[in-house]
Amino acid sequence: MGFFSKKKAPVKKFTEYEVNQILNINDDINSSARGAIGSILSGSNYTGDTLHQINVDFGYPDVLAFENYWNMYRRSGIAKNVVQSVPDICWMDAPEIEASPQFLSDLDVLVDNLYFWQRLKGLDVRQRVGRYAGVFMRVRDGLSPDQPLDTMLPGVGALVQMIPLYESQLVVNETIDDPLDDDYGLPKMYQFNGSAVGGRGTNKNSFNIHPSRIIIAAEGSDNGDIYGISELEGCYNSLMDLRKIIGAGGEGFYKNAAKDVVFQLKDASSVKQNDGLLANFNKNYDDWARNRARRALWTPGLEPKV
Repeated sequence: MGFFSKKKAPVKKFTEYEVNQILNINDDINSSARGAIGSILSGSNYTGDTLHQINVDFGYPDVLAFENYWNMYRRSGIAKNVVQSVPDICWMDAPEIEASPQFLSDLDVLVDNLYFWQRLKGLDVRQRVGRYAGVFMRVRDGLSPDQPLDTMLPGVGALVQMIPLYESQLVVNETIDDPLDDDYGLPKMYQFNGSAVGGRGTNKNSFNIHPSRIIIAAEGSDNGDIYGISELEGCYNSLMDLRKIIGAGGEGFYKNAAKDVVFQLKDASSVKQNDGLLANFNKNYDDWARNRARRALWTPGLEPKV
């Protein structure tokens, strides 16, 4: 037998331009691939770690949407406290307002008839779950909700209802993109979705609402935009870890408490004496295990061990 040596094939090195040319074969299909490869090559990949895919390893979502925040808020007691603790404290007492007697009298009408402070607290809670939230001000002006609210209203009696809405229920349908407009970058129209995530009623209607009929609240929005930062975003990964630990504790105790039983055959004679019973033993044991009213089980020639 002769000896021979292997030579490694030369490694082809691609330039950034060549990589882009290859991936540009089908722009629609490879757009996500280019983004992923670009993130890996730049070392970002959502974590800044060039050696590990932390989100994949630990099961964290790469991108958080409102549904992620909503499910965490509704199913985790700790997440619910993160969202509601501050509003619960801040709205324990009604704010004190210094104003004219007429203004305070009109405000009392809103407080008594429209639950004014409760609705504002509802807005506060909702805007902490998502990136923003809004209150839909339903008024008697004879116009549809998609029309601007620019008419003079007769007074507080014209306000029919204040409806706090989550981000999912109040989607930005159109944005003002004219840089010369005073409201550049702000929503031009919202779309109300009654059946969206977060909706509590049976209203499944969907219609457009003009921004003049909406009061927006967005915690963390310090640039004049409506988009803030959810209170659950910064602690979301930790909340997922807590949920795993809490769930593992309960599941681990259940698995340890409900131990499996193994039956060992004591002697060979039992096989011949109880051949028929042993043939159906697993089925008989399963029936017994499901029927907890029976407290005893006869095991011919078998010794149970946990």
